[in-house]
Amino acid sequence: MAIKYILNPFTGKFDATSVEDLSGYVPYTGANTTVNLGSQNLTTTGNLAIRSDSGYIDLGATADDYKIQWDGSDAVHTITAGDFVFTGGNVGIGTTAPEAQLDIRKVNVIPTYSTEGILNIASTNEQDIDLGGSITLGGTVTTGNTANRIFASIEGRKSNATSGNTDGYLVLKTPSSNVLTERMRITSAGNVGIGVTDPDKKLEINGSARLSNDNDKFYFGAGNDASISYNGTNFIFNHNVGSGSFIFSGMNNQSVWIDSRFNADLRIDRSDTRYQSVIRFETNGSPNWYTGLTDSDLIRTGNEYYIGTTNSTPKFLIDTSGHIYLPNDSVKLYFGAGDDASITYDGTDLCINTAEVGSGTIKINGTAAVADGTYTMGLGTATNGTITVKAGIITAIQECTNT
Repeated sequence: MAIKYILNPFTGKFDATSVEDLSGYVPYTGANTTVNLGSQNLTTTGNLAIRSDSGYIDLGATADDYKIQWDGSDAVHTITAGDFVFTGGNVGIGTTAPEAQLDIRKVNVIPTYSTEGILNIASTNEQDIDLGGSITLGGTVTTGNTANRIFASIEGRKSNATSGNTDGYLVLKTPSSNVLTERMRITSAGNVGIGVTDPDKKLEINGSARLSNDNDKFYFGAGNDASISYNGTNFIFNHNVGSGSFIFSGMNNQSVWIDSRFNADLRIDRSDTRYQSVIRFETNGSPNWYTGLTDSDLIRTGNEYYIGTTNSTPKFLIDTSGHIYLPNDSVKLYFGAGDDASITYDGTDLCINTAEVGSGTIKINGTAAVADGTYTMGLGTATNGTITVKAGIITAIQECTNT
């Protein structure tokens, strides 16, 4: 090793004329004295030590351009201008074997409003609404141009301008037409908005949503009690757990519509015959009309309509030809605002009764005269009564046994 230097009496510094090698530890304990190497290089295979908390290494053409210092508790790197630039490898913090461009490792941390996580990014502005830290993700967009452009951002910002208030929100943004636009927000209350900046529900979406796979479900209730799904053919409302009703509620003359390009049905299909399925129409909780699997069923089979327990023994039937039937004996068809008159068949006779309420006459109008004589009345091929006509007038009708 050869070290050649001369003490300059005017500056009090050691001016080195040449420094060939420092192969070992070279102590220097002089106070406020520097070794000026001039244009020479300092080369060592040993250690270079500055044994002072106020000592530092100063790099750059101008004093304090870049200083490296141990201040007694922390390693401090200070740059007055420019950037830190790392090239040629990965940077590890908390690891000596970084596996990514920036690899940060530390024992687990559970952040609080005042405890930072393993990586903390924060703004230094005076507190105000919508200020906070942000991370941007990007890359190049033009062939042959290395300029970086932002594809997305993750931002944590303050919810209000109240000093001391720690409420904040998380925002995800993506650009459209060169404008970085908010797409999703999680508020301090835990509400999630997609396309909504002020969601007041746990999930609020401005736009359409999709479950892409058949049989995927939206669940409702603390125990997944109900669900909505599509099985590839049918749209299904399912009460999965326990019992309950499907309630469609509206106000101000709102209606429930079934609208389809093709045939549309409202169908109730019960898989267990022990239970009833009923459609009920109510006003203020009082039933006005209902239909279901009871004695007052309204059932359609093909183009026939039945009222009754089953279509084999209905109380009322409209068949495919449009004929109307009351298949049971002694069932009346009423007329008038007060059920004033009726028609019934008692098993023997067809009875026309104008005296259900008050009194009245039976009138038969026609353009042809009715010849005098006695005429039989029948239902189908059976003869069940007679009508006597005299001078074109019905003069006698056999009395019904069931009025």
